[in-house]
Amino acid sequence: MDQAKEFNLLQTRDFGDLLQDSIRFVLRNARIYLLSLVVFVGSIYLMMAVASAVLIGGMLDFTSILQGGMDPEAMAESALRMFSSSSFVSAAITIGLLGLAATSTLYGAVYGIMRSYHESPDGVVELRDVQKYVRDMFLPYLGLYLLNVLIYVGIVIVFIILFAVAGAADSGLLGGLFFVLFLCALAYFYTILALSFPARMQENISSPTAISRAFRLIKGHWWQTFGVIAIIIIISLIVQWVIQIFGGMFAGLTGSGFMATMTIIGSAVVNMLISGFFSTVVLTAAGFQYFNLQEEEQHEDSLIDEIGAEMGDRGLGDESDSDGDSVEDGDEGGIG
Repeated sequence: MDQAKEFNLLQTRDFGDLLQDSIRFVLRNARIYLLSLVVFVGSIYLMMAVASAVLIGGMLDFTSILQGGMDPEAMAESALRMFSSSSFVSAAITIGLLGLAATSTLYGAVYGIMRSYHESPDGVVELRDVQKYVRDMFLPYLGLYLLNVLIYVGIVIVFIILFAVAGAADSGLLGGLFFVLFLCALAYFYTILALSFPARMQENISSPTAISRAFRLIKGHWWQTFGVIAIIIIISLIVQWVIQIFGGMFAGLTGSGFMATMTIIGSAVVNMLISGFFSTVVLTAAGFQYFNLQEEEQHEDSLIDEIGAEMGDRGLGDESDSDGDSVEDGDEGGIG
């Protein structure tokens, strides 16, 4: 006998339930989340950590900075050497490409887990099921992510022009207003576009259609979606900042050389794993909100259909009554 699933993804939830169920879903399915992160994303994060360590280690001497022994001129010379070195260019390109691969893989893993759970009668998700979605959705998610990036680039270009206008007008107030609007625009589009990824997975639609679908779904529910995502991101940033501070301090105490480099790599790996965990929670919350809005949309459509059917029945009934009255009137006229 199949065991009943604990979570019904396709149901309406309020703000508190969205936040709570998103975290509970990740924790209750921690095994498959952890396996997916380690198997599919972990190796990419490790290579990114090594490349990041090359960049950071080539620029900064942590011991000298903590002891106050590196003056601004020495830091500038060190930065100039790093930026002009071929290792920096190679590491930067490597980080960028690996970042794209990690993002696409992470989206495929998280929403592959949610789709497998939704389609499973007992809620059991196997790694091979997730692997299928990671493989099949890698290029579609890569394309959708790049399309998202193009939207953000367009926003940045628009506000660069506005900042230039504010600078030409020599108005600090206008520049501050544009900066606030810039942050609001980023938050607005990020909240909406977050729903395009679960829509792309669940409905098997193209990337432009998924973005259009996200705009339709979120109407009237933007603040709820933004609140859930914002709270999880804030918690994630606080934890990552703490790890970065202690990692930097420990790297400074160990001095330069092999131990400092290994400390940098270790803290970067831990930081990326924690970032990956909270990223899964954010993506899962977006997935829950997608199912929530989809259920509300289906409920509204069913209500409209019911109202239309009732009105149609009433119309047919009134027409039948009218026809009956006409026949009776005709009979009476014939008798008379």
